[in-house]
Amino acid sequence: MNQGVEQSERQEDLTILVKEVVLADGTVLEADVVVAGIGAIPNSDFLTGSNVAVDSRKAVIVDKFMRTNVADVFSAGDVASFPLTIRGDQRVNIGHWQMSHAHGRVAALNMLNKPTTIESVPFFWSALAGKSIRYAGYGEGYTEIIIKGKLEERKFVALYIKDGVVVAAASMGMEPAVSRVADLLDQGRAITKTQAQMKEVTVEDQKVLLVRTKGQYSAVGGRCTHYNAPLIIVCTKGDQIVIINLPGTLVGDRVRCPIHGACFNVKTGDIEDYPGLDCLPTYKVKVQDGNVYVSVDKKSLKLTKRMKEMCTVKPDVKHIILLVGGGPASLVCAETLRQNCYQGRIIIVTKDNLPPFDKPKLSKAMNVESSSILLRQHDFYQQHGIEMWTGKEVVSVNSADKVVKMSDGTSQRYDQLLISTGCRRSVPSPVSWIRFEGGTSAAELRRRQRDSCIISWQESCCMEAASYLSDKAASVTLVGPTKYPFQKSLGPEIGKMTMEMLEEKKVKFVMNNKVTEIRGEDGKTKY
Repeated sequence: MNQGVEQSERQEDLTILVKEVVLADGTVLEADVVVAGIGAIPNSDFLTGSNVAVDSRKAVIVDKFMRTNVADVFSAGDVASFPLTIRGDQRVNIGHWQMSHAHGRVAALNMLNKPTTIESVPFFWSALAGKSIRYAGYGEGYTEIIIKGKLEERKFVALYIKDGVVVAAASMGMEPAVSRVADLLDQGRAITKTQAQMKEVTVEDQKVLLVRTKGQYSAVGGRCTHYNAPLIIVCTKGDQIVIINLPGTLVGDRVRCPIHGACFNVKTGDIEDYPGLDCLPTYKVKVQDGNVYVSVDKKSLKLTKRMKEMCTVKPDVKHIILLVGGGPASLVCAETLRQNCYQGRIIIVTKDNLPPFDKPKLSKAMNVESSSILLRQHDFYQQHGIEMWTGKEVVSVNSADKVVKMSDGTSQRYDQLLISTGCRRSVPSPVSWIRFEGGTSAAELRRRQRDSCIISWQESCCMEAASYLSDKAASVTLVGPTKYPFQKSLGPEIGKMTMEMLEEKKVKFVMNNKVTEIRGEDGKTKY
């Protein structure tokens, strides 16, 4: 499970069918609900015969411009294998929400013959038991972990070392540190003391970020447009500011959100790296008699975000760009095309029943309404001439004729194609699963308090699901193949700490094990 949570096709059927699960060591656990996060496989089977190259994991191979080996075919997001700059162009397949946004933008610009390479630093986050873990970089193959702070207090920074160099960082309770490491990796060098200074000021109860770089002042909105987090966070201890051997989150003309890593230009307010879609509002700054004045139009005072101007489709433009997949890569690609005056047809095809939505929220709070997690509302697509085809799946691509075929038998011609179909579950097909799109009702959650929930695997989404369900199900058991959760990605010390956090919430762990069979009363769920 790479994004979100997967559950049964109908929750009523799941309660009737699921009876127990069998583990590799023969242990049998009773279960009313099973949440499976048993790995993810790039969703590229439909490319068979298309001449689009894939690797041994079936990830689509692209270059730094997000181009495949086939002309006018691009790929982005979880399905793509791409060269990662901060690791010397090592080829990686990273299922991060933030990277999918960045891929979509790069693909769009190169479709428009505006050469742009993917340079973003991977950044992800996880919410557990009221705490958050932030992670930046790519730590695979690390040989040493340096931990600053105290794990028992759940306030730390972990630096991951490979070949004597920091390749990644994780933190809890010290968010500016990870953003700073992301900046260091982004620059490709250690950053010494800069001339840049940031200060948060208030204009009629509105937080404004006042920035001075090289003697020049500028002012932008003080809250990230992603989840409205403040762009300045100061760690304190008593009355003292705690310096954790890392400078702030402003580098040059770019400020990075310390929570989820989005980057904004402090002069224009434009979003330059992700997650998030919108830009910061900008304000006029005047220096007079040694004083700095920020003026804000009262009409725009309450605005916390700004959408870039976009064109719309022109009927006489016959060019078609087809975006296959309903995630952030397709949405950011479509928006970037319209922001750069592309006026041909843009078609997004997704097998989901919703337009692009905020999947990371699903494993953190399963009772959300679908309307509250849409990345853009329905009228946005109409306004900007972006065709949204939901409930349709592409089953084949003819790259020679530039035609795709849908599961309903229809076909669609394209001039340029983006493949951003994400990953699919590795749960065997006899078990019926769908992506959990719309949330669970309060009544359903109350009913689930009588149930036992088994969660298989133990990385970010499943740990979040266990944390959320811990006070809603009669019992929650998490099954995983390593000694501790997050052991491979974050290390055993931090993995042990996260395990203890959930054990305090009465979550049970069965580790060094795996689910081999799911049994139901009628046998339909056996595999």
